[in-house]
Amino acid sequence: MAKISWFEILADDNARAKYFYESIFGWKINKTSDDYEYWMIQQESDDDIGGGIMNRKMVDTRTKITGFVDSIPVDSVDKYAETIKMHGGISIKEKHAIPGYGWHQYFMDTEGNIFGIMDQDSTAK
Repeated sequence: MAKISWFEILADDNARAKYFYESIFGWKINKTSDDYEYWMIQQESDDDIGGGIMNRKMVDTRTKITGFVDSIPVDSVDKYAETIKMHGGISIKEKHAIPGYGWHQYFMDTEGNIFGIMDQDSTAK
């Protein structure tokens, strides 16, 4: 089965997106160069999915790229939901059970991107 190996978060303000994701998930994010508006999300191991923050202006509007929805594993949807809201994220679908797998919730980040968080709980109904 093919697995996701890279993701990109589109942003109007890369520094604001960097702050948002570092503050919530503890990610380390660094700008690649002064000439290029691309910020790499540091992987902790070779097994991690790689990613970056790309300024929305870099996307050719003819491609119709609007974003990609990722879900990020967390230890508590409730705890992270509060932190996300505290940093400017907006809940767009309340916490819901994925029966037998866990709890999931969708948010919009400060750049208008949609993402989910999920904690594992085999008893979720």
